[in-house]
This record gives sequence, C-alpha cells and structure tokens, in this order.
Amino acid sequence: MSLNFNFVKDKKWPDEAMQIMEKSGLEKKWKHLNDSIYGHERLTEGKVFNSSSDAENSPAKNAFDGDWNSFWSTKSGGDGQGSLSVDLGSPHVIQRVSIIPRQDRYDEDMQRNIEIQASNDRDFKTFSVLCERNDIPWCRKPGKKNVTNMWEQYIPELPPFRYIRVKATNPAGELNLAEFEVFGYPEKKP
Repeated sequence: MSLNFNFVKDKKWPDEAMQIMEKSGLEKKWKHLNDSIYGHERLTEGKVFNSSSDAENSPAKNAFDGDWNSFWSTKSGGDGQGSLSVDLGSPHVIQRVSIIPRQDRYDEDMQRNIEIQASNDRDFKTFSVLCERNDIPWCRKPGKKNVTNMWEQYIPELPPFRYIRVKATNPAGELNLAEFEVFGYPEKKP
C-alpha cells in the first residue's frame, strides 16, 4: 500500500483540498458542537513568567521551553511560598493544565501538595483554584529512566483568566518540574 502525503505551509491549500474542506462539516443534528472550542496550543509558549525563586542552573524559563530534560526548581529550603506563574497576555478560558516532572530523578514530594491557581490579578490577591494535588502523588515508577507520567487535569468551564500559577502547598514550599503547560482559548468578545 502506498501513502501519499503533502506538506502544506502557511495554509496555502490546493484548490481541490479547499473544495473538500468547504463541503465537510457536521451533520445538522451535531451542529451545536461548533460552539465548543478546544485549544490544542500551549498557551505558555513565549509568554512572560515569574518564579518565587530559582535554584542555581535551573531557571524558570526551563519550565516553558518544551524540553522535558531541562527543569525549573525553587531554591532549597524555601520560604513556604514556592510558585511559578505565567502571564497569558489576555484572558483565556482554561481547559487543561499539565505538569511534567523532572526526568532525571523521582521526587515524590514534588508530585503532591500543589495547586494550580488562576487570576486576573497579577499578584494573585484573589484567585480561583483550578485543580490541586494533595497528599497522594501522581504515579511514576522509581528506578525507571524517562518514565514521564505527567499530571494532567481537564478544567470545567470557568470565566477567562489571564494569570496562571502552580503553587507549592507543602510546608517547605519547594517545587521542581520539567514543564508547566496550559491549554485553552482566548476570551470571546461580545
């Protein structure tokens, strides 16, 4: 069997492909689904971020670089306020968040006692908790190299938020992670 693939750059589709796309769509009984939007792009990519502290050689930018082998970490012996926030630039409806743990070691304490918070206030004086992980860590097999087991949460429909942060709720306030990802879509303007 032979497969023929064509790479399309800059959305310059051939006429034949455009005709097919124009005729495609949902049957009438499913048209209501057109109002449902699901964002697949990482909203954190290229955005402004802020961390409570950075350990030496593990800056906050590593949490947004798309490289699972780099990581961000708070300084050891934190002040109980470990957090990493990102400014999405404008309000977005948040549909999914994920955290990918450090790949070079298993650290159970960093896989529990955290909250993902959202706010329209840069200083998070008021915020909503999108999801949280309490005493039970998400699973990862110790001793296995490059076993990811990311923590991923789908978020119920909430108002749009501009600022998102992951915050340690453990007593030391320490955090480390390879990636912090947020998915959704921009606020709809009336």
